[in-house]
Amino acid sequence: MACRSNTEEALLTNPHIWKYGSVRGSRPAALPSGFTALDDWLDGGWPGAAITELLLTAQGIGELRLLLPALQALPQQLCWINPPYIPYAPALAGHGLDLSRLLLVRPESAADALWAMDQALRSQACVAVLGWFSQLNRQAVRRLQVVAESAGCPGFIFRHARFARHDSAAPLRIRVAATAGGLQLDILRNRYGKAGSLRLSC
Repeated sequence: MACRSNTEEALLTNPHIWKYGSVRGSRPAALPSGFTALDDWLDGGWPGAAITELLLTAQGIGELRLLLPALQALPQQLCWINPPYIPYAPALAGHGLDLSRLLLVRPESAADALWAMDQALRSQACVAVLGWFSQLNRQAVRRLQVVAESAGCPGFIFRHARFARHDSAAPLRIRVAATAGGLQLDILRNRYGKAGSLRLSC
């Protein structure tokens, strides 16, 4: 049997490197998603101090319905950065979201949007931050991940599904597509649980 080099051994045992097929890892407290099947896949729910990347085949396919059960249970300020449409207040209120806790930020540039999400995550005033981005590289995602971990705040990034083949530092990446009666979720990376596909009625 060939011996591993010190470099190979260091890589294989590094806890910060996600390995395909890994089932468990040290993780922040979970935020229950409101969907039992999804919580089973995510080992309890959305990671509570990390970046989750949601890769959408199209805007407005029900991606907010995926998050609303978790968001409505949070007690403090929520920050939404650059959503593609004006949030429809009656629908959000109908899903139990307290509109007085919703902070909407409209940055003028991609750089400003990244800065706003960074600041919202680290502010200690927000219990979750959602950001919509058309441009975001691995270094930027890594920066947001470090801030989310240190601040103990969950962050959700929405991007187009074409970025699924791009490298990303987000520990949880899910491709989201519309299906009859719900959503198809393809869990592409999950540092804290398993990868695979499931359908949700929502």
